[in-house]
Amino acid sequence: MPFYLDPALWPFLLALLSGFAVRWRGRAAVGLVLVCIAMVVLGSPALSNVWLSSLERQQPLHACTVDSASTVVVLGGGLDTRYPVQQTAERLSETSWRRALSAVPVIGPDSVVVLSGGGRNLGGDGVTEADAMAALLTPLIPDTVRLLRESRSRNTFDNARLSAEVLDTQGVVGPVTLVTSAAHMPRAGAVFAKHGFDLCRHAVAPEGQPVIPRFALLPQVTGYQKSYVAVREWVAFAVYRWRSWI
Repeated sequence: MPFYLDPALWPFLLALLSGFAVRWRGRAAVGLVLVCIAMVVLGSPALSNVWLSSLERQQPLHACTVDSASTVVVLGGGLDTRYPVQQTAERLSETSWRRALSAVPVIGPDSVVVLSGGGRNLGGDGVTEADAMAALLTPLIPDTVRLLRESRSRNTFDNARLSAEVLDTQGVVGPVTLVTSAAHMPRAGAVFAKHGFDLCRHAVAPEGQPVIPRFALLPQVTGYQKSYVAVREWVAFAVYRWRSWI
């Protein structure tokens, strides 16, 4: 889609033009200018990609191999319940879908795989992130893989705590390959390490773009989306540190 058709650009332009239209009213103009600045700061891909990449660059991508650990933990990234679907795997959000598929190369024939994620299923039929990831991965991995579901977690702290319980119950010990999004890995890795996991951090699905076009200073929907991810991770990291979860 051409950048000038991006729906995030037009509110910015309207606010900017309104600022000029009411320039004789100082306070209103200042307020509208501040709104424009906020929209640029949050919606500009030139800035949001930098912020997101600052999280994603904290660890190498795809750092683990199938031989690096016999146990793999894959973290869910949400369900998409906006549309009626028939297949369980179709309920996965794009984030969950990318995480699950990116785990396939590190799953060996004798691996133990924990799919961690309860999610919030607004459909009310009880399908969780773990269920949906299992439906997606089962045809793609060897039949000999032990596929375990952790379906009660509601956040990253729960992912670590409840995954540890599942592995302890199954008598599984040793190093673990943790699979999650690159932006999520700094927080997730810290939480899992706090719970005593010997980790190989397999960061996947980066979204930050290294090359930014000239018009990327203008607000765009993708800019707001990436800013949201970055701000959410920074705030969550601060909260987790305050609560001594990391």
